[in-house]
Amino acid sequence: MRRIEALFAMAALAFSTNEVAVTDAEVEVEQQLELVARELRQKLPLGNGSALIVSVVVGPGRRFTYVVASHLLAKKWTEGQKSHHREVKRSLYCSDPDMKFFRDRGVTVVFSVLDEDGTWIDDAATAPSDCR
Repeated sequence: MRRIEALFAMAALAFSTNEVAVTDAEVEVEQQLELVARELRQKLPLGNGSALIVSVVVGPGRRFTYVVASHLLAKKWTEGQKSHHREVKRSLYCSDPDMKFFRDRGVTVVFSVLDEDGTWIDDAATAPSDCR
């Protein structure tokens, strides 16, 4: 009986040790993302005449969101424009050297587009698994 109890105790210890390691890795990635967000926030807004990055949000988990303000009103966006937006952002995420930081850490990047009135238009979310 003692041997079974010892095996259970060892299994529980191994499981909890592994759980801490995963948690520590997640915390490290979240801290890195917060640092990137802080640096970006100092430079905002960023962009051009048609769209501006106005905010960045970290989380939940391995997620980094760019909040983008579009000059086009939400009701003017067609499904085709939304589809094109998602494809452009997927291509950017998968090929841009600046996005390597996110790809290497398994971070999903979201470009959440709002119009200038604050009405949500579209989200373009890309994870490393979306890259071909």
